[in-house]
Amino acid sequence: MDHKQIHFVLTCLFLLHSFTDASFNRWEIQNPPLSGRNFRDISLGRDSTLWIIGEYGTILYSNDKGTTWSKSTVSTNSPLNSIVFSTNDTGWAVGGVRGNYVCLGTTDGGKTWTRSHSFDSPTRLWKVYCKTAREIWFAGVGQNAQALVWNPILDKWNSRDIGGERINDILFLSDSIGITAGRSGGKGYIGRSEDGGISWQKVMEDQKYPFVGKLAFPCKDTGYAIAYYGFSAKILRTVDSGKSWKRCFERNNYIIDALSCESADRVMVFGITTHLRPQRKNLDITTDGGESWTTLPLPTLGLIADFQLTGPSKGIAICKNSTIYEISI
Repeated sequence: MDHKQIHFVLTCLFLLHSFTDASFNRWEIQNPPLSGRNFRDISLGRDSTLWIIGEYGTILYSNDKGTTWSKSTVSTNSPLNSIVFSTNDTGWAVGGVRGNYVCLGTTDGGKTWTRSHSFDSPTRLWKVYCKTAREIWFAGVGQNAQALVWNPILDKWNSRDIGGERINDILFLSDSIGITAGRSGGKGYIGRSEDGGISWQKVMEDQKYPFVGKLAFPCKDTGYAIAYYGFSAKILRTVDSGKSWKRCFERNNYIIDALSCESADRVMVFGITTHLRPQRKNLDITTDGGESWTTLPLPTLGLIADFQLTGPSKGIAICKNSTIYEISI
């Protein structure tokens, strides 16, 4: 065997080892207590409880970082989109279908959920967010994309005109600085507030990408947002608390399923390459804030709906086919 042949064999062995190490040896399937109900979102509660929501009023929770799961008692069969807790015992979940919103509440730490509120707008709820124990924000699709703010202590409602016709996500970086993302006038947009959410200004509009979805801020200054249209997607990054945004990732024939930030510079993107048959599922990772990306092929599994970190380079991925995976990356 000559030097070229030896070099070729060593290269193949290295690539085989890298592929195996990157793709396999890292996924352990968990067993949820139900099947046939597409999952939509996973989040970490105030007491480190993991929460999964999905279709048919599905709410699951885990107190051991995803090893075992329990099913909540829920008074709806409608799909759920977002869940939040203001205390360890009190929380809300929202969702519904077009023209028929659902707003649920719990006071026993999420074991049981019942309908909690009735209001005319938004007509479809995408997001519930707890700014403080006195400010619970409800947002979604409505005539003027108004967010409704509820004070549970005083049982008082206020509306906030955020602009546009659809709010996909909303969060606050401080008492005064808020960030929102959605669709306005056929364009994707990101809005910002500097007065605690009383007034909002658009800081980014995108004609090519008419939808801006999930926001993720690992720290106050640095954040990321997903923009998408059809089979094209990109990720925007800010380093000034949402005042300005720049592209750090963009692909055609690609769907982003989930975005997770371990730090300001280390970001993980779960996606699907749509023009290949069979479609290829990827995990793209950056450790320098999006300057460069490493693509790892994912093993055969369902379409990933969301991902939640549970420790350093470790987390839980939920799939739209009701499967749950524990991942080490």
